[in-house]
Amino acid sequence: MGAVIRNLSQTGARIECETHLAIDQALRLEAAQLPAIQARVRWRSGNDYGVVLDQTFRFEELARLVGTLQQGTAGDAAAAGRFEGVNFA
Repeated sequence: MGAVIRNLSQTGARIECETHLAIDQALRLEAAQLPAIQARVRWRSGNDYGVVLDQTFRFEELARLVGTLQQGTAGDAAAAGRFEGVNFA
């Protein structure tokens, strides 16, 4: 199942996913540009979900990840922030 990251912080993210996810459901976000991210669903509103990360990022790590995402999708707005998969942990 695919997901689009809409917001990423040191402790969580807002993702858009058409598959219904349950509150407190464990999942793993995977993308070629990022390490696997373990998270749990904290809230949902339609296809938008707030997830809390199992392991937080240091500010420097977050800046590097965001830079990698932006470079990897330069010129391809449709791919910006798209994860290859959301897997149940």
